[in-house]
Amino acid sequence: MNHDLNTIRKRQEYYWLGRKYADEDDLPKAIEAYKTYATHLSEEDKHIPHQWISKFYDQLGETEKSLFHLEEFAKGCTPPRAAEAYKELGETYLTVQAVEKAVYSFENAIANNPNIGVKKKLDELKNRLK
Repeated sequence: MNHDLNTIRKRQEYYWLGRKYADEDDLPKAIEAYKTYATHLSEEDKHIPHQWISKFYDQLGETEKSLFHLEEFAKGCTPPRAAEAYKELGETYLTVQAVEKAVYSFENAIANNPNIGVKKKLDELKNRLK
C-alpha cells in the first residue's frame, strides 16, 4: 500500500509541477516535469503526457521533437483517438515537406479509422511520390 501511495504522490507532484511551469510559460521545465510524470503512470497511460509535451515543443518551434512526441501519444491511444493524432501528424508533416512521413501517418490514421477522411489526400500524395 505504501508503494502505491508513494507512486500516486509522485504522479500528482509532477503533474502539478508541469501545470505550474506551463502556467508560468516555462515550457522547458514543464516538458521535463511531464516526462517525469509519465514515468509514474501505468503502462497504458504513459502516452498521455506526450500530447502536452508535443504542444510545448511546437510552441518552442521545435517541430521535430513535437512530431516525435505526438507520435508517441498516438501509439498509446484507442483507435478513434489514434486516428485523429495520426491525421494531425500527417498534416504537420506536409507543412514541413516530409511527404513520405505524411503518407505513413495518413495510412496509420486510416488503419485506426477507415472513415477519418484522408483517403483522397493519401492517394494524391502516393501519386506525387511515384
